[in-house]
Amino acid sequence: MLQMESPALDAISTKNLNSMPEVLALKKLLQSLAMLDAIMSPEWDERFYSFNSNWGDNEQMGSMKNGCGDDFFVLFNQDGCFVKGFDHESAMSSWSTDG
Repeated sequence: MLQMESPALDAISTKNLNSMPEVLALKKLLQSLAMLDAIMSPEWDERFYSFNSNWGDNEQMGSMKNGCGDDFFVLFNQDGCFVKGFDHESAMSSWSTDG
């Protein structure tokens, strides 16, 4: 019998980082998304993705804001990367249970 994997089981979370890409792959992905977004949306305020290669001394920042309250920020430095994100529809968010 063929078993189908549930995408939710592979979702990246604080409890499951197995699907998280390596630091360099994540950095290249965010740079690519920001470049494609800049090509498709020349106006800054219409873009979802951005990448700042000069965020700080030896630091770069990749980010996504969708305009609906979801966002993430990834700080890259000599130690690796730090990821901060928010999904307003996440089960962990109090927003999703507010009535």
